[in-house]
This record gives sequence, C-alpha cells and structure tokens, in this order.
Amino acid sequence: GVANGANLYTASNAALGSGATTAVRANNMVGYFLPSNLGGVYGSVQVAAGEGVVGNKYMGFRVGYAAGPVDASLGFSNTTVAGSDKYKTFNIGGSYNLGVAKLYGFYDQRKFGALKYTTYELSAGVPLGQGEFRAAYSKGNSAGTGIDKNDATLMGVEYIYNLSKRTALYTQYGRLSNKGASALTIGAGGAYTAADLAKDGGRTSAGYGVGVRHSF
Repeated sequence: GVANGANLYTASNAALGSGATTAVRANNMVGYFLPSNLGGVYGSVQVAAGEGVVGNKYMGFRVGYAAGPVDASLGFSNTTVAGSDKYKTFNIGGSYNLGVAKLYGFYDQRKFGALKYTTYELSAGVPLGQGEFRAAYSKGNSAGTGIDKNDATLMGVEYIYNLSKRTALYTQYGRLSNKGASALTIGAGGAYTAADLAKDGGRTSAGYGVGVRHSF
C-alpha cells in the first residue's frame, strides 16, 4: 500500500549494486523450520547453492519469540557475489499489544563493501469499533561513496473498517520525502529522472488508496 515501508526499497538500493539476486528471491532454496511446540520460540534457516549464478549463493536464518502480548525476532543473511565479496542483511523487529493499541518497531540494515542502506520503522494500530486506525513512520538512510545521504522519509495513515470476518473497506494515505539524489516514489520504484532531480533536488511523492479487501 501507499503507506508501506516497502516503498523505501527498489531493486537497486535493496541490493546496493552488488548483483545479489537474493535481494528479491533465491533460486532452489532449501530450509528448515523449528517445530511449533517450543514454548513460543520459533525460527528457520535457509541455504541456496550458487549453481554457477553470480549472486545466488545464500545462507540465512531467523529466530524469534512470541508469547502473550510480545512478538520479537531477528534475522541475518549472507550472499556471495563476485569472487569473495559478500552482500549482508540484518534485521530485528517486534510488536507489543497494549490492548488499547498495538505497537510495532523494525530495523533493517543491508551492506555491500563500504555501502550501507539502513531503514527504521515505527508504527501503531488502534482498534476503533469495527475498524482499526494505523499510522507509520519510516526512514531510509544511505551511506557510502556515491550514495551518501540519499535518504528518504515516509509517513502514512490507514483506516480499515471490517464489514465481516472476511471483507473490509480501507482508505490510506502516504507521503514520501526524498533528500539528495534519492528518487523514490509512492508505489515503490524510482519515477523521478536525473533531469527532475537536477532542477530542485530531492522531491516529494504522495498517494492515497481506497478499496475493498476480501479473503476467499
């Protein structure tokens, strides 16, 4: 949606020019998931062979704990690209249900050599009658030669009204502000050209959505 923190990622900045195809998906991956009877502990590990494809050799894991109002987890991945170069990701996130509201936090860092892209997200959901109001704040920071301070900030709100257990109405609004040469837009991707940025630097993108969601 327009308020989703995923709008801060593109195929380019997510992989930091490393050529890691695993920034999107990994081919022929195998994994193991922990059983569900470990007292709230959950986790998984995945590996993918390179199979002669640059940027496809992958290893990653995720471990977390969920019990009562708390759910928290962290994950790490390592992708071998050209030669011995590594593209690495680390993230940690969690939620806490206060009853009157549910709070969320998320941190993600992607590194390739001296290049780094870090995102932070704070959000909350508040039940309102048959619906729920949600608000989120996300920020993406770039660091390294050629991308330093090409940052972006996203703020969004959403209201969902449940017509039934399977059908809901929703409306949402998001506003994304760029800095430096960052050219992100609502709906993901980079729609601004170099000529656009040359005129007045980082630009702002905004969008809204209205719709019906039904689970079959």
